[in-house]
Amino acid sequence: MNMDGRIMGLLNRLGDLFLLNIIYLVSCIPVVTIGAATTALYYTTFKMAENRESYVWRDYRQSFRQNWKQATEIWMILLAMILV
Repeated sequence: MNMDGRIMGLLNRLGDLFLLNIIYLVSCIPVVTIGAATTALYYTTFKMAENRESYVWRDYRQSFRQNWKQATEIWMILLAMILV
């Protein structure tokens, strides 16, 4: 149970993924933000998969803010198509 061992690394990664999913679910509550939330989720997950240093909340929030307008526009188009 070394703090730098494989088991602790795996548990840390699982904890980060759990936190990321909670943040995603909370930010999807208003239907309008689903596009930006999904973009931020993908960005943060890919960053974690590439083993780049990542801070879940900070990376998610940064991507959410950067992609807000574009992702929301695309999501509204998709939502209109789903409703039709």
